[in-house]
Amino acid sequence: MSERMTPPRLSWLDRAGQVLAFHKEHGRWPASSATDPAERLLYQWATRTREARAQAQLNEAQLAMLD
Repeated sequence: MSERMTPPRLSWLDRAGQVLAFHKEHGRWPASSATDPAERLLYQWATRTREARAQAQLNEAQLAMLD
């Protein structure tokens, strides 16, 4: 029986930092069509964050980091 590895749960700030670092390194945002699971994870986080922003679910510090 094989075990599925689950990525560690990071804080919102840590994940935001990863997305920004990805953008700085690659010159683009993470893509939904990525073959790399780590990139897809960042894409999913960014999508959920955009949805949370649209629904006014982010705090002031989070909003400031996105701007």
